[in-house]
Amino acid sequence: MRLAIYFGIVLLVVFLMTQAFPEALSDGRDKFGLVYYLVLLLGLGSLWVMGLRLNLKQGIKYALLWAGVFAVLIIGASLWQDFAGPAGRLAGRMAPGNVEQENGAYWVARSQDGHFYVNAEVEGTSVRFMVDTGASLVTLSARDAERLGIVIENLDFSVITQTANGTVAVAPVTLSDVVIGGLALQDVSAVVSDGGLDVSLLGMSFLDRLNGFERRGDRLILYP
Repeated sequence: MRLAIYFGIVLLVVFLMTQAFPEALSDGRDKFGLVYYLVLLLGLGSLWVMGLRLNLKQGIKYALLWAGVFAVLIIGASLWQDFAGPAGRLAGRMAPGNVEQENGAYWVARSQDGHFYVNAEVEGTSVRFMVDTGASLVTLSARDAERLGIVIENLDFSVITQTANGTVAVAPVTLSDVVIGGLALQDVSAVVSDGGLDVSLLGMSFLDRLNGFERRGDRLILYP
């Protein structure tokens, strides 16, 4: 009973944290770290709870078992950054949005929903974009705009634009810097959507300032 209560508390805390800070897990490495620390907490907690009722021999047995689990996780974490070639592409498919560098260009893998996503740093804040070549400007969702410190009430939503979901009112803004992988652009023209946008869009106001981009199979390649 004590073990079940402990597990329930840990899982509840993790759930509440992911709801409060959803962007904290936009990167695949962050998700790997969450799994690592979650297993660590569960392992230490189970040892503590079971230690109250197990004898010394059983306690050592469980301690060795968890030590092996932790060793595998630590080795996996140390090798995570060194994946390359096919392994790197597999990692990209498992965590779409991660930007990889290869032969002087940058690429992202297509997500399972058929779209391309990129994890960017906008004015120092992590923002997840869906690449949309049909959008003339970088378009921020109201939620992401607020995370960037933009006061929605102070914006002028007088510009009307046509999207796949119908007519939408947007407000023009300028992003002082947008960083995607090794690509860094300053003073990027953008708009904030009045609502109904679940994910921010990486439009042509960013893509047009690159030397080029292309889709090659399940990859979107960006040329600096």
